[in-house]
Amino acid sequence: DFAWEQYRAEAVCGSTDGLVTQLTGLLIETGLDADAAGCTASKLAERVLDHAILSDIVHDRPPASDFVGRRAELAAFDRAVADARNGLPSVVLVSGEAGIGKSTIVSESAVRAGVGLYLGRSTHIGGDTIPLAPLADLLRQARRADPGLLAEAPVLAALHQWFAPGAAVAELHGSPQGGVFVAVLELITQLASDATVIVGFEDLHWADTVTWDLFEFLARNLIDEKVVLVGTYR
Repeated sequence: DFAWEQYRAEAVCGSTDGLVTQLTGLLIETGLDADAAGCTASKLAERVLDHAILSDIVHDRPPASDFVGRRAELAAFDRAVADARNGLPSVVLVSGEAGIGKSTIVSESAVRAGVGLYLGRSTHIGGDTIPLAPLADLLRQARRADPGLLAEAPVLAALHQWFAPGAAVAELHGSPQGGVFVAVLELITQLASDATVIVGFEDLHWADTVTWDLFEFLARNLIDEKVVLVGTYR
């Protein structure tokens, strides 16, 4: 646990150099040769940094002084946030190869604009997609930001199941059963009730059909909420 906190601290700084060095040393101790250890450490460091961003660890950090380039992308986010502040929601899609910095652009844009950031990641295990995986991330982050939020609005009751032990989501596959889509829309509306927020769905290329349906539902039904809805994909 102590080592993981160190790695998270490295990630907060926005640099993986020190993290790669630490991980390489640990992997060499396990018997890997230097080249293999270095390659594996680089891949692990990227995942740790992604985890830091997606877990909202960098939510309150200042803008990175060494963040260079991407002016066009940052300007596009600036315009989207400005529109959202005026009650005109925006949808921003960010595409690029693995490791190009899609998550970093989203995070940096939120920091520079001074808005809240909620990110959920699509994922797969053993080649199988996880239904509505981004929703689980978003709900955890929303509950950390406002522990009483889910209990205050009756329309959000459909989301309570996500915190029940052993809750199954397979029954939701293919349709917004139980009003889940409407509840997520209301959740995002609540998150943006006092200030503009960016809500992102990461790695949509790994998303299941119902996650894509949810993303489309949100994009079509945001009307005047102060929200920038983001999707990243390869």
